Amino acid sequence: MRGANSAKKMIALAGNRVTCECCGRRSGRFLPYGDPPRPHARCVYCGSLERHRTLWPHLQHTIKPGDRVLHFAPEPIIARNIATLMQVAYTAADLHPSHSWLAQDFSIVRADITAQPWPDGSFGVVIVSHVLEWVPDDVLAMQELRRVVADDGVVVSQEPNDPSFETTCENPTVTGPEPIVRIYGRDLISRWEHAGFEVQTFHAEAPPDDRIFEARPR
Repeated sequence: MRGANSAKKMIALAGNRVTCECCGRRSGRFLPYGDPPRPHARCVYCGSLERHRTLWPHLQHTIKPGDRVLHFAPEPIIARNIATLMQVAYTAADLHPSHSWLAQDFSIVRADITAQPWPDGSFGVVIVSHVLEWVPDDVLAMQELRRVVADDGVVVSQEPNDPSFETTCENPTVTGPEPIVRIYGRDLISRWEHAGFEVQTFHAEAPPDDRIFEARPR
């Protein structure tokens, strides 16, 4: 299996047909990833996936110099790009910092998204990509996000979202080492609205997991 993976990596390294939006490097193709594997999903250099390569260009237009940025469950390539390429005050947060892939490279604040330790209006930009589907009480999490984001700020989010579902599919009794509590339906936007936000959707033509939602306080 290791030999097969090495061969796939060598094939992907050859050529310059694709460019990674996250690291800027070119390769012959993206590697398959997932179960079942998605073709052309993972960057051979930085490990970014499709949703990361959708998110990063969006953040480059959203985050401004001097912003205070809060990033829950930070993805390594996104975190490194923000911290090293942007002139911002960056805070990485996770419920279990020691489990994060960034634990050796970043100082990560231990924080529960449903009971955040920061004062009201602390951040201009908050990033929550593939976080809320794991949180048992996402309503409380959204309320806390509304509290800590500035009145002129924005929460940038990505969640598993299936527009064919009228309402969110939830199972709060799921078990396992990493249980996903829900897959959002068309009521996702109304959930944000009930927490005090106005919502815009970006990249609506992208697969559901790649869509970006901007929630701005109203």
